[in-house]
Amino acid sequence: MSRVGLLLVGAALAVASSRSLKAQTPAQDSQPLVRFASGDSVELIKSGPIYLATGQAGFLISFQPFVAIEDTLKLRVVAGEVWTWLRPHLDSNPPPFAVLQATTARSRPTLGIQQAHGYNFVVERHADGKWYFVNETKPSQ
Repeated sequence: MSRVGLLLVGAALAVASSRSLKAQTPAQDSQPLVRFASGDSVELIKSGPIYLATGQAGFLISFQPFVAIEDTLKLRVVAGEVWTWLRPHLDSNPPPFAVLQATTARSRPTLGIQQAHGYNFVVERHADGKWYFVNETKPSQ
């Protein structure tokens, strides 16, 4: 695992709780649902910068995948689709890493207490200019 991956895994939750993610939720009148050619879809929850404990900024996108969070194989496929959709938006000013956060949270939760579970995928931009999911040796598409 790369240095950024290790730092992120160890510090992401602490950073998220100690610093504002400055993330934006979708506007009330916008459509937070993204549909993919495969038939899968995700509900966008929030997106924006995320900071490592070192101060290095990356990008976070949080989404509800409509598959069980425990099914990490299917979740990885959906995360790949999210990444394919997201990447063109980041290419003009690419951050060194992006966090794709699958969560059971919803963009417009019902009133009351909401309990959410999640799974993070980290994508890093290497020196060769290509993007790699952490712990994978093949560049992402």
